[in-house]
Amino acid sequence: MSATAPREALRLLTARRAVGATRLDKGRSAAYEPRIRILDGWRGVSILLVIAGHLVNYRYWDDSPVNLLYRIADVLSVTGVDIFFVISGFIITTLALREEETFGQFSPAAFYIRRILRIIPPYFLYLLCILYLSVIGKIGQLPSQTLLGAAFACNLPQADCGWFVGHSWSLAYEEQYYLLFPILFLWLGRSFGRILGLLLIVLLGLPTLRLALNLGPVWFAICHASFFVSFICIGALMAAYSGRLKQISENRYAAHAIVLAAICLAGLLWLDVFSHARPDLQRLVKLRTVLVPALEPLCIAWLVGSSVYIKHWASRLLGSVPLQFLGMISYSLYLWQQLFTSSPAAYHGAPWLKFAPLMLVVAVLSYYLVERPCIRLAKRIIATSRAGSGSVPVAR
Repeated sequence: MSATAPREALRLLTARRAVGATRLDKGRSAAYEPRIRILDGWRGVSILLVIAGHLVNYRYWDDSPVNLLYRIADVLSVTGVDIFFVISGFIITTLALREEETFGQFSPAAFYIRRILRIIPPYFLYLLCILYLSVIGKIGQLPSQTLLGAAFACNLPQADCGWFVGHSWSLAYEEQYYLLFPILFLWLGRSFGRILGLLLIVLLGLPTLRLALNLGPVWFAICHASFFVSFICIGALMAAYSGRLKQISENRYAAHAIVLAAICLAGLLWLDVFSHARPDLQRLVKLRTVLVPALEPLCIAWLVGSSVYIKHWASRLLGSVPLQFLGMISYSLYLWQQLFTSSPAAYHGAPWLKFAPLMLVVAVLSYYLVERPCIRLAKRIIATSRAGSGSVPVAR
């Protein structure tokens, strides 16, 4: 053996370690690429719809649910949450696929660390504030209602969480999905996208099946839940087939499809509004029961998903600074807007809570002092764990 052989072996080993470290650094950055700006714009639109709907219905209007303006505000605020669901399903699945491609495997532990530190600290800070204000008698909220929100149970039938925690029904759907997602993602493997597609077909068709078979109240509750889950599901499906979505979005007819989806969505929303305002029109109610759950998720998903890959007539608006900023703080703003949008009768000697713009100040503080530091902490914990285990990205 040559005398230079050990030195050459050492040089090769050192070079391989350097390459591995470089790949690990690239893998870390790839696993946490910058936010998709266009989705921040959609988040901004979503939170504006929620806030506007709440202010109209509960702060400044407070009228009968069959009133047309009330129904418009209510439908728009729920649509804002639906958009959030689509984005959530898309982002969560995209990150999981990116992690699997970068590191060769998906880590449930890393997933739960990210989700827990992303969701829990800002939410529980809000709940503690609500609990304190209710105990000292400043707002009309029972402590038991707040504790029910802490258990992520406000989306269950007959759950009474009160106004100030009632909006956590949407968080409950997301958290329940997050609990199941890693199990399904690992268990289904390459069949994940196909099974999602089949599940989506079932979810979209359930309301029609219930109506056709005249099923009872239990099935009404199931269909109510399936409607919201379908938005998360279709967002995840878009991520699972992102390559095909990109190809379709870049087709020369995609712009026409976007216009058709926008028109279809507007028609569905109007059908939803008018059929609730006129419950005596049974044919209209049945039409809403069939069309809205079946088509609304598809319309919103196409509008949101296609905008990730192509610029269209709304891209400039979605990329505007105000919407980008609102999208960035949208989670904290969604939490805290509920405190400032209730009916005036719910505030007991706390006039400052009736000043709605204050929600923006509190949300900004929550984002910069709680939400963002917790996100950075999750990244550090995961990066340290990967470095300690010697994980390096695996080319696939």
